Amino acid sequence: MAYMLSTPTKVNQLSLYENRDREILSYRQFGESENCVILIHGWMTSGIVFDSLLERAELENYRVIVPNLRGSGIDGLDAGPFSVEQFGRDIIDLANHLQLEKFHICGHCMGGQVAQWLASELPTRIISLSLICSVPASGLNFSEELAEAFRNSGGDPETQGLLLEQRSPGLSVAEHERLLAEAGRLNPTAIEKSFDAWTNADFKDQLYRILSPTLVVETTEDHIVSNDIQKKAVAGAIRNAKLVTMDGCGHFPQCENPAAMALHLKSFWAQSTPIKFELPVA
Repeated sequence: MAYMLSTPTKVNQLSLYENRDREILSYRQFGESENCVILIHGWMTSGIVFDSLLERAELENYRVIVPNLRGSGIDGLDAGPFSVEQFGRDIIDLANHLQLEKFHICGHCMGGQVAQWLASELPTRIISLSLICSVPASGLNFSEELAEAFRNSGGDPETQGLLLEQRSPGLSVAEHERLLAEAGRLNPTAIEKSFDAWTNADFKDQLYRILSPTLVVETTEDHIVSNDIQKKAVAGAIRNAKLVTMDGCGHFPQCENPAAMALHLKSFWAQSTPIKFELPVA
């Protein structure tokens, strides 16, 4: 039987785990395969950003873990601390909680930045690294006006709606409303502090430690993380990264064209094998 997510009840089922600081965080888990994939969401959303992908992708050969980063889900850790490293440490604690020795990681937007940090911190445990419209390890610079709009968008559905339209003008009405509703549920402090975390991060000097095969997915209509940034600061910064382009999509290709996104990811995961060589010298 194909592994599909077909009901809201199954999609929304949450589990809890305790991190090293004895804080409670949430995640969802689908499937029972030994082939594990962790999907890491980005800024101003939660793990629900992958629901359309999971509903359309036949993943019977995978155990899929979808965590909610602190400040999203039901964890209530809206006061942080918020940093790429802290997000990454929470994911490590989840992987250890689930006794995952080796696993694939896939990150979208800010989650792609977290995934890069994880791949550089756990080079022999990461089987493959997939980055969807990812923020680079060097962070991103915005104009003061746009940065303030992003940072202060919490609790402001009009601004959040405009930001969604700017990042992905091709989102369907249903997807736009779903993502907007989730953004409106998040605490404004979490939105502000996590924005500062990914824009100000800078760990590009660690990327030489990444050993896993890497897939970088860019799109033609992403007006925030441009193709130039994807080519130079993301794919160009990681050894032997493969770059693919999804035409007609904006910043949320897993929502805009989930079937095509699933094909790219499943093909890449199937070709990736666990690391068997030593960490190179910088």
